[in-house]
Amino acid sequence: MPKEYNNDHLHVTVDRKPDCIVELAIVANSEIGQKTYKKALKNVSKEVSFPGFRKGKAPDTMVKSKYGPQIDREFKEIFLNDSVKQALDLCKLCPWNQKEQIKAEINEASVEKGGNFKVSFECFPEIPDINPSEIEVEKVEPKEIKEADVEKHILSLRYHHAEWNEVSDRPIQENDRIEVTIEIVDDENSPEKSHNHFHVAKDYLEDWLHDFFIGKKLGDSEEATPPTKEGVTSKNVRITIDKISATELEEMTDEFVKKFGAESVVEFQTRVTEHLKRQEEDNARNQLHSMIQQKLTDKYLFDVPSSLINNERQNLLTEMIESFKHSNYTDEAIQKQKDGLEELAVRNAIKNLRTHYILLKISDDQKFNVSREEMMNELIKHSIKADGTIDMDMVQNADQYSAPIIRRLQLEKAMEYLADNVTIK
Repeated sequence: MPKEYNNDHLHVTVDRKPDCIVELAIVANSEIGQKTYKKALKNVSKEVSFPGFRKGKAPDTMVKSKYGPQIDREFKEIFLNDSVKQALDLCKLCPWNQKEQIKAEINEASVEKGGNFKVSFECFPEIPDINPSEIEVEKVEPKEIKEADVEKHILSLRYHHAEWNEVSDRPIQENDRIEVTIEIVDDENSPEKSHNHFHVAKDYLEDWLHDFFIGKKLGDSEEATPPTKEGVTSKNVRITIDKISATELEEMTDEFVKKFGAESVVEFQTRVTEHLKRQEEDNARNQLHSMIQQKLTDKYLFDVPSSLINNERQNLLTEMIESFKHSNYTDEAIQKQKDGLEELAVRNAIKNLRTHYILLKISDDQKFNVSREEMMNELIKHSIKADGTIDMDMVQNADQYSAPIIRRLQLEKAMEYLADNVTIK
């Protein structure tokens, strides 16, 4: 239903269309028209010259007589722009993208009759009021960390930091590290050959793959069929053994754990336990956030600008295609998946954008503040380069990067606010 707004000079009708398109019908009275015409005349007068008069000092009648069409163009442009600006202020509306030109139609623009304009643009979404208590989610408990989990993690660290030596005179044994080539057979649309690394241990591999590797020799190449999962038939694969490496682990001593910054084995075990607990707490929190996002976007349905959806859809689609390419899928195989990927990208784009705007509204409503210390800590995290060094230019010019970091932290606080206030079943 269109809404109407009035003041002493304007009458504006606001009609909201799907996809956040807003159409304004603006009627400006003749008083604005008269003031605008004087402004247009003055603007043109300043730019023209007449014999016997200094620039901008010629009589208005002379300027009107010679430059009438130019004055009329200037008048209509100013009349339209000023009327649109006043209408947006009156209706408290703002185009979401200031760089996009507002579509405008001039139905009337005269000194005597005033102005009649029609404009349309994409505006910010209308976000409904959010009541966190109306969101019901299942309780998520962090996984309990047991002694076996700690031992397994420590063992993986020991293997990761061990010195590995290539072997060629024996078959694969338990706890070897191997490199293999895997290709799907009898399927022309399958990915190209993929090269993979495995730690051959029961704790790290599915039973069928573990049993397949044990006893194989360097250069062996055999077909295998993974077991069927959830009714999906697996395809035959050919696995070729390219490299076998072995190691002997160092003993767990106080001297050994100093490599990890601990003074004793007991301290190291305690640190690992605390690390795993924090990791599981983060996993549980992230799972809760994911459920909240799904519930929010299912419950609070509102339009978002189609141009935003298209941009986000394209970004997500590009990421998915790059992921497929990274997994060695051929262009032909990716093309066959294109329609499904497009649909998924659109759904996720809408979900992401709705979540973003909901969190923005909550952040603004709750007036979350971000301290300088919080901002700098986050900036330093993002300034760490791939080689572990810090981008000092980013740190020294923190104010140039502060706005997006502050907004990101506000959105994180909004999600934490939701997590603390939803109804846990």
